[in-house]
Amino acid sequence: MEPTDSEYATNPTNFKRTSFRIKGRTVHAIEAGNGPLVVALHGFPDLPISFRHQISLLAQCGYRVVAPCLRGYFPDDECPDGPFEIATLVQDLLDLIDHLTDQPVTLIGHDWGAIAVRGAAIIAPGKVARIICMSVPTPGNFAKALLRNPEQQRRSWYAYFFQLPFAELAVAENDLPSSNGSGRSGPPAGNARRRSWRKSKWLFVIRPY
Repeated sequence: MEPTDSEYATNPTNFKRTSFRIKGRTVHAIEAGNGPLVVALHGFPDLPISFRHQISLLAQCGYRVVAPCLRGYFPDDECPDGPFEIATLVQDLLDLIDHLTDQPVTLIGHDWGAIAVRGAAIIAPGKVARIICMSVPTPGNFAKALLRNPEQQRRSWYAYFFQLPFAELAVAENDLPSSNGSGRSGPPAGNARRRSWRKSKWLFVIRPY
């Protein structure tokens, strides 16, 4: 069961559930506001609702905000087994921008979404007015931290854990309790995320990490 209307409308600005047919795929999203376009990409293990507070504020400030589900996250995604590599996610984002507007857009990315946002800005700078990246440093700095910083290694343990063959069974045990710890969205996002995970092949999404 996908998130309910009450979960999408937790702020004064009501979100609209929408979808776009792009290159043979249905891209599911939430949307609010009118004006210059902002596209917000969520990370792992989150959903578009993770941006509910930012979407409301930006819509009230005169922006149109579209927050899509990355491929593999929506329960009925037509590409449940991939590909999920970052190059594919970047192309998905560029295709969405082309579908929505012919003007440069503002991109917001959190976690895995931040990596896709940076990639889009590098590959197609003419389509991007500005980027806002959260939670993930630039690739060079992140690689150095993974090699040298014990604290970063500790924080990134789950990316290694999900490569293991038993990871899906371990996380699914007892109604996906670990999904509360690896994300920081809180309810209602946490509840919506668990429902989505139950119906999707979520493990394939994180393995390219």
